[in-house]
Amino acid sequence: MKYDNTCSTVSEAHGYGMVLAAYMADKATFDSMYGYFTKHLSKAGPHLMAWKQTLKGGKMTDAEEQISVTDGDLDLAYALLLAHVEWGSTGSID
Repeated sequence: MKYDNTCSTVSEAHGYGMVLAAYMADKATFDSMYGYFTKHLSKAGPHLMAWKQTLKGGKMTDAEEQISVTDGDLDLAYALLLAHVEWGSTGSID
């Protein structure tokens, strides 16, 4: 997959960010990134993130195919596990 657009982001980068936020115990950043993740889900499954989002007209939009990629999804899952260890699952994110 080609990724060369400076106005785009991908699920791998988002997953890395969520892992770092959990490691740094930055709940506000983690919660914000989780919210972004839930707004950009893949058509491949209800718990997977769309691989690529691009800024168009001031709004982030998903790539047309809305595929998911394993490395991004694994990073996101790991971030959720780290968050559970850090904060538990009794808050707004379970």
